[in-house]
This record gives sequence, C-alpha cells and structure tokens, in this order.
Amino acid sequence: MLRSIRFAAIALSTVMIAGCGSPTPTEPPKPKVVASLVAKSGERWGFIDTSGTYKIEPKFDQAHTFSEDQAAVEFGDLWGFIDKTGAVTIDPVYKKIADFSDGMAAVVDDYKWGFIDNKGKLVVPCQFKQVAPFSDDCAGVMKDDKWGFVDKTGVMIIPAKYDEVGQFVDGLAPFKSNGKWGYVDKTGKEVVAPTYGDAQKFTEGFAPVFQDGQWGFIDHDCTMIIHPRFEKVWPFHDKMAEVRSNGHVGFVDQAGVLTVKEDFESREQFSEHRGLLESEGRWGYLDDKGAHVIPAKFDEAHDFCDGRAVVRVKGKYGYIDPTGKIVIPAQFVHAESFKDGEAAVAVSVQDLDAIKDAASKADATKGTAPAKGADATANGTEAKTAAPAKGADATANGTEAKTAAPAKGADATANGTDAKTAAPAKGADPAKAH
Repeated sequence: MLRSIRFAAIALSTVMIAGCGSPTPTEPPKPKVVASLVAKSGERWGFIDTSGTYKIEPKFDQAHTFSEDQAAVEFGDLWGFIDKTGAVTIDPVYKKIADFSDGMAAVVDDYKWGFIDNKGKLVVPCQFKQVAPFSDDCAGVMKDDKWGFVDKTGVMIIPAKYDEVGQFVDGLAPFKSNGKWGYVDKTGKEVVAPTYGDAQKFTEGFAPVFQDGQWGFIDHDCTMIIHPRFEKVWPFHDKMAEVRSNGHVGFVDQAGVLTVKEDFESREQFSEHRGLLESEGRWGYLDDKGAHVIPAKFDEAHDFCDGRAVVRVKGKYGYIDPTGKIVIPAQFVHAESFKDGEAAVAVSVQDLDAIKDAASKADATKGTAPAKGADATANGTEAKTAAPAKGADATANGTEAKTAAPAKGADATANGTDAKTAAPAKGADPAKAH
C-alpha cells in the first residue's frame, strides 16, 4: 500500500509540474552494480570435458552447465554469463538468473522476473512474479496470480487467465483452468477443452494425460493413442516411455505395446539406451531391452549424456561410461551432467590448494614448468580431502511452467518459481496417479 501511495504521489507531482508548463524531469537509470570477478565461497566451480580435463579451471562460486554456448556463473552473490573460453559475456549484475533457452534467459531485478537476449539486452522488462523458459518462441509468465504467454518482444499473446501452464511444443501448450487441464494454441484457441485431471507437454509427438484415475497418451491431433491404464508415466524418449502399473515398472513403445516388465524400482526413462534402476537403495542401469547392464552399486546415479553419467561413490561425484567403468574418478563435491561435451563441476578450496601444491611439486621434480592446478584434478589422483557431497539438486520438472527445472543457486525461473521463494514444480518426477 505504501508503495502504491508513493507511486501515486509521484504521478500527481509530475502532472502538476506539467500543468505549470515545465518539462518533466527525466532521471537516467541507475547503473547496475557489477560483482568483482572473484569467488568467495568454500567451493570452486569449473568445467571439464569428457576425458576429465579442465577446459575452464575452477574459479566460480557456482556455475551451470553450458546452454546455447553460454554458462551462468556466480561471483559472490551476483550472476552473469561466460563463453566457452571462460570470458565474461554478460556482466554479473543479477541476483537470480536461469539458463538460456530458445535464445532467452530469465533474470531478476527488484524481485521481478524478465528476460534478456543472448547479448545481455533486457528485451522483456522485469515485471512478472514467476516465469517459465522460452520454448517455441513463447514463455509462460505469471501476472496477478494468473498465467499467460509472452513472445520474445514481451507482448502478451495469450492473456494471463490460467491457473497453471506448460511449455509450447509444436504449437500446443497444456493449461489448467478451474481444476482441469486442456491444450491451447498460439492464437489462444483452446483446441482441447479443460477436461483432464492433469496434462504434460508434448515430447516426440505424444503427451501424457490423466483421466479417470489413470495415465495415458494423446498424439499431436489430441487423439487418445494409448488409453489410460497406468499409475505413473514418464515422457517418451528414444521412442520409449517408462510406465508403472500395479507396482511393476514397464516400458511402452509408441504403439502402446508393453515391452519390459520388472519388479525393480526405476525413476527415469531411457537416456542414450540406458535406464536407471534402483535395488535396495543402490543405483544401476538397464538397457532398452530390459537387460541389467550396470549393477546397482552406486549411492546415486543420473542419466547418461554425451556418453557419461554422474554417479556418487563414498560421498563424491565422478562419471562412468555406458559399460559402467568409472572414467572420471569420484573427486568432486558437485557435478553436473555433460552437455555438448562439457560439464560443470566443483571442488573444495582445500582440495584445489592441495592439487596445485602437488602438481607444482611433481613438475618441479621433473624440471618442468608448474602445471595449472586445475589440470591435476583431471586424473582424480590428488583429490582426497573434499568436503562431503551435498545432495544432488532436484530438477523438479525439467520443462514446463509447472515442470521447469529451477536454476541452481537462483530460485529457478525455469519452472515458474517465485522470484523470492522457489517452489518445486511437477514434471521431471513421474506423472503420478492422484
């Protein structure tokens, strides 16, 4: 209320001045504070390639994996972006940011979300309480506690009138109104009236929908192709979707044929022909024929990307190849999945110092110039004292406004989270029977 009164007073005084024939004073915008390019936390983030060699040595307080050739990094408590050489491309001036998606990245200014382009220009003003990533040239935004969609110029192409929305894919997006879900196109036409108990975005031409207490799939024509009969489902990936029924895990193809049925607990669909499975609290992998190809022996495991998967062993993170061989030793306090051949990883400051000292001594013995300390971690032989790993950051739902994944270290916009308090959204978790 006080803020509204202040704005009203400002508006009134401006009108009075204008009425007296005086020009309205214009104050230039205050320059943003740019963080010093020095990390301050007890951990340092850098970037490695699939061999474990550092491409950018650890020097950031936090970092995201590269997306669209730029990576979000944090210095102190401000975020910006770097390129693949490690050079700063967008100054660290934002308290919160999300990764680039469809050429746009969400940022926070004065507790409101907006979007910058890949040059750092603010093209959609910071005015929204929550936002979702751009997809198909549109982004879900919350205004006055309702969701709508904007285009890349910030024009509201679909009014903010829905309770929730998902991402546009191939011209269609799910929406929730009065407790039911339907699908809308970019003109705002509701091509499927809100009739489902839940609905997800399209992947590979299919979308999960919840009807009569069970999950099924519709095609892009919104025809029910796989009739609801599952307790939980995941999106299609490599033409297969993970499903659960009566406590069993299975995989259906796009014709709805159940190809695998097992008693183990799994949590993900296939990624690079490997699906995660859990057995007695340990994680391993099966192939897309249902064969157990990597024993369940890891404390934590993630999807394969670029031929590597993050695993946790004795409190630290490393990477395995599709045969289960540890190809990058478990030496990191945090590790992200690979994307386009690079991954963000973190080591403790104590380990980094020890690595540098060991590398310098080894090179001095050989009579060579000291090697960069970061490179020594590529072999994983010196990292012995890293602090216990923190739990892997949740990706509450990788893609929609109700499903988008929060940007780490910044309350995520990617899933329609609040600028002040990140609320987990649905999606990367399986679609569940209510």
